[in-house]
Amino acid sequence: MAKRTDSAKTADPSPILNGPYDPPAWHYATPENGSLDYELPLPGRRIFATQTPQVRPASVVMDIPRDLETQRAVWLRATDAPFLQGQAGASVYARGESYALGGAVDALSISFTDDELRAQACISGTQDYAVHWRVGRDGAVTADCDCPHAQDGYFCKHQVALGLTLHALLVGETLATDDAAQKKIAAAAKRAQTQAASQAALRAFLQQHSKQTLADWLWRQAEGDRALMSALKAWAAVSRSGDDWPAIKAAITASVPPARGFLDWRGASAYARQVEPVLTLLRRHAKSNPALGRQACEHALLRLYKAAEEADDSNGDLGGLVEQVMDLLVDTLRAAPPPAEWVDRWFDLMAADPWGLWHEPDVLQAAGEAVRQRHAQRVAQDWHRWLAKNPASAQAARASRYVISSDDIERMTLRRRYLAVLQAQGDVQAVIDALLASAGSAGEWCELIEFCDAHGRQREGFQHALEGVKRFPGDPQCERMLLQAYERDGWDAEALALRRRQFERHPWRAEDYDALLRVAQAAGHDRTAYRNELYGWAEQREQAESGCGPRHARDVSLRVSWLLHEKRDQDALALVQPPHICRDDLLCELAKRLPKAQQNEAVVLLKRVFDAAMLAAQSPYTRPLELVHDIARRQPSSGFRPWLAWLRATYKAKRNFIKGLPE
Repeated sequence: MAKRTDSAKTADPSPILNGPYDPPAWHYATPENGSLDYELPLPGRRIFATQTPQVRPASVVMDIPRDLETQRAVWLRATDAPFLQGQAGASVYARGESYALGGAVDALSISFTDDELRAQACISGTQDYAVHWRVGRDGAVTADCDCPHAQDGYFCKHQVALGLTLHALLVGETLATDDAAQKKIAAAAKRAQTQAASQAALRAFLQQHSKQTLADWLWRQAEGDRALMSALKAWAAVSRSGDDWPAIKAAITASVPPARGFLDWRGASAYARQVEPVLTLLRRHAKSNPALGRQACEHALLRLYKAAEEADDSNGDLGGLVEQVMDLLVDTLRAAPPPAEWVDRWFDLMAADPWGLWHEPDVLQAAGEAVRQRHAQRVAQDWHRWLAKNPASAQAARASRYVISSDDIERMTLRRRYLAVLQAQGDVQAVIDALLASAGSAGEWCELIEFCDAHGRQREGFQHALEGVKRFPGDPQCERMLLQAYERDGWDAEALALRRRQFERHPWRAEDYDALLRVAQAAGHDRTAYRNELYGWAEQREQAESGCGPRHARDVSLRVSWLLHEKRDQDALALVQPPHICRDDLLCELAKRLPKAQQNEAVVLLKRVFDAAMLAAQSPYTRPLELVHDIARRQPSSGFRPWLAWLRATYKAKRNFIKGLPE
C-alpha cells in the first residue's frame, strides 16, 4: 500500500546531524508480531506503510519497541556524520547529503526484526535505486544498493542518504528540504534523461543501416584499435568453437589474451572486465559436456594465472574472476568425476596459482573416490621425497626453533597436505607419529600437543608438553601448553613455579598478576604473604636496575601499577614521593583517583608530569597545555596564578605555548 503524506514545515528546521540531541516524548506502538512497520512523514514523499499507528505526535519520530529503546543511542552512532563520512569519503558523503536534503529518499519502510533496525527505500536521482540498511544491536551496519558504485563494493551516496534519513528520524527531527539540493538532483535527472534519449536516437540510427554497412564500419575501426580487434577475434573464436577441443582452446586463448606488462590496480580491474566474457563460453561447455568443460576451465585458469603473476589486484576483480572459474571447474568435477590420473594435472594447476586460491577439500569432495585415493598417494610421495632431498634441513629444523623460516612455503605446504590426508583417513596414531617426526618449530610442537589433547591422549600430550619446554626454552606458546596441562591435572606447585618464571620475565600485565596470586593460593600459599613477597621481589628488581641502595632514587613504576590495580591509591601516593620516579601515565592515573581533599597532592603529581613533558615538547605543545589546564581546574586561582606567571616568564620564548595558556 502506498500513501502520500505531507507534513508541515518547521519554522526553523534543525540540521540533519549537527543539532543537539534532545529526545522528544516518544510514542510507542508495538504490534503483536514484534515488528513495527509504519509510514514516516517525510516532506512531500510517498511512503510505503504496512501499519499506521493510532497516535502520531506532531514531530517526526521513529517508534521503537520498548525492549529496544536502549538501542537508540547505538543506532544513532551507526548513522551519524563521522561514521558515514568514514565509510563513503568526503565527496561521496557530500553528494549523499544533497540527496537526503533534496527529497530523493522515497518509499521508505522501517521494521524491527531479530533486534535489528531494518530499512529500505527508493532513492531517486539519475534513476531509481533500491537501498537497504540493517543496523544490529551492536551497531554493526550492513548496507547495500543496486547502483553501479555499490555493486563495485563501495559505500555509495544513496546509502549515505538513507543513513542520514534514519539518523534524523532517530533524533526526532523534521527533515529539512534544501532548494539548491533539489535543483541539483533535478538537473542530474534531466541530464540522465537527455543522455538516455540521445542513446536511443543513436541506436535507432544504427538500426537504419544494413548489416554490410555496419560490418564495414566496424572493421575499419578495429584496424586502428588493437583492443577492439582482440575482442573481435575472441568473439569469432567463441562462435566457431562448437564441441571441438582445439577450437575451444583457441577461443579461450583469444578471449584471455596475455597482459601487456605489469597491471596496476586499475589495469587489473580493466583486464578482468575485458576477459570476463570467457565465463559464458566456460558455463556453456560445463553444462553441455562436463569433461570438456573441465579442460576448458583448466586452460582458462592457466591463462589467468599468467596475467595474475604481474598484477596488483587490490580491488579483487581479477581474483574474483579466477574464483568463478574455479567454482565452474568444481561443478564439472561433481558432474563428471575425472580419472585418478587427473590429480597430477590438478597439482600442476595449484603450482601455477600465484595467489594460492585453491580450497583443496572442495575439490577432493567433488572429484570422487578414485581421485581422493590417488591424491593421498601423491601427497605422501611428495612429502617423503622432500624429506629425502632435504635431510639436513629436516634435522636442523628439529634441533632449533629458528631454522625453519616462515618463507619455506614448499615445506609448510607439503607437510600440511600430508597431515590433512592422515587425519582424513582417521588414523590417530599415524598423525601423532607424523607430527612428532616433522615438528621443527615451537608452533609445530604445540600442534602435536593440541592434537593429542583433542583425541583423548592427554597423558601423551602432557609428556610432549614437558619435552617442548626443554626443546624450546622460554617459548611462551610451549610454556602455555605445559601450564594448561599442569592446571588441568592438579599440579599446582609446578604450575606456580612456571607462572612465576613467566611473570618475572613480563610482570606488567594486571591479569598475569591476578593469575599468579590465584595459582599461589591454589598451591597452598597465603595470598597476602605471597603478594608481599612479590612486592619484595619488585623492590629488589628496582634496586638492581638503578644500581643504588634502598634510599636512593629508583623507578617504582611496577609496584605503583600493582597498587593502582588493587585500588591502594594511598599506598601508591606514598611510594611515588621523591626521590623515587614513576611513569607519567601512572602519575596521571593516580592524580585522577585522588579525592578532592587531596587536590594539592594531585597538582604536585601533575606538575611532575608537566616538567617531564616540556623537556621534549614541540609546537603546538598539546600535551603540556592539557596538563596546565588540568592543573588550573584542580587548583584555586590564588595558588594557580603565581605558577602561571612563572610559566610565562620561564617559557616566554615558546610563543605557541604561551599563546595556549589560560588567561
